[in-house]
Amino acid sequence: MKASTILTSAVFATMAAADLTPKQVADISVLFEDIDSNTMQYISYLLTHPSVEFPSNLINLYTKMMTYTDDSFTTLFKTLAASEYSQISSLETALPWYSTRLYSEIKSAEAAARR
Repeated sequence: MKASTILTSAVFATMAAADLTPKQVADISVLFEDIDSNTMQYISYLLTHPSVEFPSNLINLYTKMMTYTDDSFTTLFKTLAASEYSQISSLETALPWYSTRLYSEIKSAEAAARR
């Protein structure tokens, strides 16, 4: 199974336990999938745009998640404070590919989380 599919399923599965809204679930799910698929683009963008802040706990969470070989990494999502989701949204909308790549994926993930 593709890592992004496992990740999306895991994020949705932890939504209730972490008391997350569908929008928050969509934001983190889509962002992680996009980082996984376009790592070099993120690195390049962040290196050339130092004013854009990447939420530090998101980096830690993503780094830890990548060390897991099963779906037990879902427990990590409980460690992300609700206040940090505003930072995630700010990061996403600051990215130049937000409107062309992320926005529609976020809306689709958000709709799926509501089902």
